[in-house]
Amino acid sequence: MDRRVGFVTGAVVAIALAGVGGWLAMRDQVPRGVPVPPPPRSAPAEQVVVKYASDASAERVHAFERAHGLHLAKELPQIRAKVYDVPVGATSAQVIGWFTSEPGLVAYAEPNGTVQAIP
Repeated sequence: MDRRVGFVTGAVVAIALAGVGGWLAMRDQVPRGVPVPPPPRSAPAEQVVVKYASDASAERVHAFERAHGLHLAKELPQIRAKVYDVPVGATSAQVIGWFTSEPGLVAYAEPNGTVQAIP
């Protein structure tokens, strides 16, 4: 009786291992004609759009940028605004607060983002 139990147990283990081996071999295969989704993109860095007040001097702007460790991502000359990356460890709300707490420095400061219309 012990021999039969050992044989059956061995057979069950062999079948289970064969099934796992087959699954491991097939798990990385993609059937033909099935679209493969692109890899996930990393989240975009937070940014803030700032339009300085018309009477804010270039020296004052540069001093403010240096004091807060701001990195200019791009300029938008069409609307006379600048886009800054939010420094590591800060949020866009904090950076906007830095700008708006300086009297006469900015006309506006807001998060940079995209808007999608609802169809």
